[in-house]
Amino acid sequence: MVNYEALKYALALRQIKGIGDIVFKRLAPTPEHAEALFKMAQKKRLQKGVSEKLRTALLDFNDWSSIESTIQVCIDHRIQIISHNDEQYPDLLKHCDNGPSILFAKGRLNNDYIKTIAIVGTRQSTEYGRRFVEALMEALAAFNVAIISGLAFGTDLNAHKAALRNGLDTYAVLGQGLCHAHPHYKLDVIHQMATQGGLLSDYLCFEPPKKEHFPERNRIVAGMSHVVLVIESGSSGGSLITAKWANEFNRDVFALPGKANDPFSKGCNQLIRLNKAGIITGIQELLFDIGLVNHQANSVAQVFLNATDLNPKAQVIINVLKKGPTHIDIIHYTTNLPMQELSFELLQLEFNGVIKLQAGMVYSLMV
Repeated sequence: MVNYEALKYALALRQIKGIGDIVFKRLAPTPEHAEALFKMAQKKRLQKGVSEKLRTALLDFNDWSSIESTIQVCIDHRIQIISHNDEQYPDLLKHCDNGPSILFAKGRLNNDYIKTIAIVGTRQSTEYGRRFVEALMEALAAFNVAIISGLAFGTDLNAHKAALRNGLDTYAVLGQGLCHAHPHYKLDVIHQMATQGGLLSDYLCFEPPKKEHFPERNRIVAGMSHVVLVIESGSSGGSLITAKWANEFNRDVFALPGKANDPFSKGCNQLIRLNKAGIITGIQELLFDIGLVNHQANSVAQVFLNATDLNPKAQVIINVLKKGPTHIDIIHYTTNLPMQELSFELLQLEFNGVIKLQAGMVYSLMV
């Protein structure tokens, strides 16, 4: 049962200026310790190592009505208040010194995934990035993994939507409070996450988004993930900050390379050049690199081919290629698919390591 009385003191402690997450966790390993800290201050019996300045701050704190209001809002909106010592607190984040002392969460939290995978990138995602994310999610659907991102327009939103379409749990870490209004184009995704993942924030419920919140948000994205994938990025931006945090937390980082002159691949290419990220050369290789498949024992291409929910267009193409290597014009004529749709499906299958492109626009199966 949630001890709301103790949480009241923990929330108050995190509002005191100068107490960051690292200091908070030293002072209050549990919410009950925060409660004891305030009560001991009133009795002038604080433990060794607590300064007079802190004791004064504890005594001077008088915004209890705001704290009680926050707790009531969380109860009314089914928002969980999760302390850093709770079972529901993300396991990997517990090992980050500067992980949030308190998280606000909405949805269905779960620590039983074999991998948590962060997918980040530019808000101005291209068709190249969108297709890769879609193909990756189709491959990941065979595994018990969760997708982490930041619900920003572009790559983040593409990743959340593709994860939901493929039956994967997905979690969004926000740079604002969970009750602050969202743009209409995010509402369907947020609603689905209530039962297929969730939303997390370390900001009070009605806190609006601010520029300085997002680098802090990105540390949570990196901290709760086994691996961070940077899909597309300019030469600066939030994706590179997330990759930096991931490197500091000793997480695996991979980046999708792009053309040298592509402005939305500059960040990815730079990460690879500086050995800050491994290179993504294909989905099968990526799943091997992050430990989801073994090349000898479990080909992701075979998993993909055996999927019962393979989309009809992909299945028609595969049926053609089962007869042998085939030129794209013959595939087009045989399947009767419009060339734009055919090109999209071929790229998806190629990303998944199911087919390969040979010289002269000839395609063949990999398995």
